[in-house]
Amino acid sequence: MIWKIILAIWLTGAVVEDLRTYKIPNWFCVCMAVNGYVVQIILFGVKGVMDSIYGMLIAFLILFGFFVLGVLGAGDVKLVCAVGTFVGHGIWRMLLYICVISGLMAVGKLLLRAASRRWNKIIFTDAPDRNYMRMHMSIPILLAGLLYMTGG
Repeated sequence: MIWKIILAIWLTGAVVEDLRTYKIPNWFCVCMAVNGYVVQIILFGVKGVMDSIYGMLIAFLILFGFFVLGVLGAGDVKLVCAVGTFVGHGIWRMLLYICVISGLMAVGKLLLRAASRRWNKIIFTDAPDRNYMRMHMSIPILLAGLLYMTGG
């Protein structure tokens, strides 16, 4: 139970930092991952460390390709790897939740963008916005973590 509270605090901190700067710093992800390993050692011993390594490795192997393609930022990949140290084999379910939540958020963002463009053409000039397609991936990662921790 305590690991869930610790993970929720880390993920909330990541969202705050991401919203402020559009970046998740390396020091944050390293500290989070180390904390995940420590929690696993305390709760489960050697088996916990092996689960942490598995979770981090699977997250990296799957998400690195998306980073190379430019779909995800490096901070997002590192954040999910750090989450993997907490959830171990549960990383598969976390990745599924992240995909579904981020997909729903992307569709919602596109719908809002389409509606606002129509409204802007009526009232304002339609000024192009270069950052309109960017999305803070820490938010779906936090929501996926909360869903995972509540047994969703």
